[in-house]
Amino acid sequence: YPATAYIVAGTQADKPKNNELMVMKLTQLHKTHKKNEHRSIKLRGGVNRVRVTPQRNLQFCAAWLETGKVQIWDLTPHIKSLDSPGYTAPRAAQNPTHTVDCHSTEGYALDWSPLSPGKLLSGDNHTHIYLTTKTESGFTTDQIPCIGHESSVEDIQWSPSEKSVFCSASADKTVKIWDLRGQRKPSLSVKAHETDVNVISWNKKVEYLLASGSDDGVSTTAAPTPVASFKWHSAPVTSVEWHPTEESVIAVSGADDQISIWDLSVEEDNEESRIIRDESGSRIPSQLLFIHQGQTDIKELHWHPQFPGMLISTAASGFHVFKTVSE
Repeated sequence: YPATAYIVAGTQADKPKNNELMVMKLTQLHKTHKKNEHRSIKLRGGVNRVRVTPQRNLQFCAAWLETGKVQIWDLTPHIKSLDSPGYTAPRAAQNPTHTVDCHSTEGYALDWSPLSPGKLLSGDNHTHIYLTTKTESGFTTDQIPCIGHESSVEDIQWSPSEKSVFCSASADKTVKIWDLRGQRKPSLSVKAHETDVNVISWNKKVEYLLASGSDDGVSTTAAPTPVASFKWHSAPVTSVEWHPTEESVIAVSGADDQISIWDLSVEEDNEESRIIRDESGSRIPSQLLFIHQGQTDIKELHWHPQFPGMLISTAASGFHVFKTVSE
């Protein structure tokens, strides 16, 4: 401490013209206070999901809009304006560098490749997944989609170890694995839940571990049949993400206004451990480390890649940036 963090977020305003893509700089982060500045990009529709990727000296941001478009911006000028007093981003920086207009409807699934800089996947509510690639002259979108789901594509994750492999989650209750070197069809399909699969996260340290969260509030780790399943959240799971350095730790947010942190390496000793229950009498799993509350309608969470143990969550009631006492 003090720490600094950069955050990109999109709004869902009462009127389409009031929406913005916000680039924020949080500085002087202490345990009790913070200072923040932001720059904004005017939009004509609400933002369903935002993803950012660094490429050389540039910072590209992709946003899934409720208009059915995926737009990409270079945020470098906006970040420079936050870091350099007196510098103002040029007006042209408000314009997207590329628009993916292949989708026939809106969507939520969006992910940049961690291994192939400039590769972006986007999935929509009509089951289509498109690949967009950075070239020397800009971005280009492959017009042939990946098709295999029977309902909306809710989330997408690139493999952390194989450049051409990714997975997708869908309202058809399945998680599918794809390889772009073959046909645009799934290589593997697993029925992961009994309800819509909302979110997935691929473990960056253990490549065969994949976590998913569904409408029934259950988080599982699929490989390809669940090696574990945890029932805690009383409403749909809205976000899930493995810790970037601790291979057994995972964070989960739910529509029950809770964030839970788990350590899957904890093994319960039935002979020695006592059963712990919450106020309602429900059994608390041994793997459950921490519960964070205080937000309403939590939408997404992410571990900070550079500050160990720092979580950032966004909700209808605002942002939270926090660490657990044990971190």
